[in-house]
Amino acid sequence: MILFIIVVLVLIPVIFALFSIAGDSKYRKESTKTLNEIIEKKNVKDFDYEQFEDGSILLDDRTNRMFHVINGYDYVSRREENIVDVELVVDDAVAYHSSLSSATGRAIVGGVIAGGVGAIIGGLTGRQKGRKKIHRIELILSYGEGKTKYNRITILSSKDGEDIFHDRTNRAYDRGLYWSKNISSRMGVVEE
Repeated sequence: MILFIIVVLVLIPVIFALFSIAGDSKYRKESTKTLNEIIEKKNVKDFDYEQFEDGSILLDDRTNRMFHVINGYDYVSRREENIVDVELVVDDAVAYHSSLSSATGRAIVGGVIAGGVGAIIGGLTGRQKGRKKIHRIELILSYGEGKTKYNRITILSSKDGEDIFHDRTNRAYDRGLYWSKNISSRMGVVEE
């Protein structure tokens, strides 16, 4: 009987972990299928895209001057001029912010950008045994119109936290900053 209980206690978490991995893999495949459908349907020729840790895909459709946020079979598409705000958030601190809400109508860049992830996160992260940890890096896009007012893309998520100097953390931050700057350089720009 004790052996049965031990086997059950060990197998149940393993089974749940396998279903979780299978579900994540299925979600990533759904997002990839949707990406390919958008590229074909909208005749996208000039583009860049990236699939992030949460399985979502950000597609920069330069052919149609749009950005698409793909989540499985669901997606939100917005023209460049309809994006009004971009934020890169590290845990609860804004590391990069660009907005069209200024009086001049041009993008405002906030946060410390020059020193890399260590400089930005230096005083903002929690400590575990003397080491600074990051739990989440997110890219948030806000829109001026449409049913969906914003999208939140998880670039890094770690329950236990990642060391701020770990390669995974630096890559996630660099990718988030790349997309933040790319989008903010083109948002609100109306082609004449």
